[in-house]
Amino acid sequence: MNKNIIIVTGHGHYATGIKSFLKEVAGEITNIEFLDFHSDISVDELKETFRKKSEERKGCGVLFITDIIGGTPFNKAVEVSEGNPRISVVAGCNPGSILEACLTKDEVSLEELSLSAVENTKNNVVKFEIEILRNTESCEDGI
Repeated sequence: MNKNIIIVTGHGHYATGIKSFLKEVAGEITNIEFLDFHSDISVDELKETFRKKSEERKGCGVLFITDIIGGTPFNKAVEVSEGNPRISVVAGCNPGSILEACLTKDEVSLEELSLSAVENTKNNVVKFEIEILRNTESCEDGI
């Protein structure tokens, strides 16, 4: 099976923030690129960087993980992916699902990797609530 590479990208310091998180939690992980999009980079430069990074590893699947759907990094990654089955783009993944994708990228197909990143994000979003259970017998006994 060909290996997959992951390109994490987003506005501001999104990508380097994810890089810092991954390093703290999992140490160094290979075959992952982190590309921030900020005011010093033009839209055309961003797209060209995506194109070059995608072409560097011709035998690999490329998964772009972007910060938000419809943003410039997402839109340019989609443009680079058009007509290329080796490239997939997902948006809005949380750090836990990005970690999971990074750790499993060489064990699954690109399609499976893309789908699991989205599903893991959905499954990792929870609202914590404390439920206080009363023992009605104890309350009735005055305890």
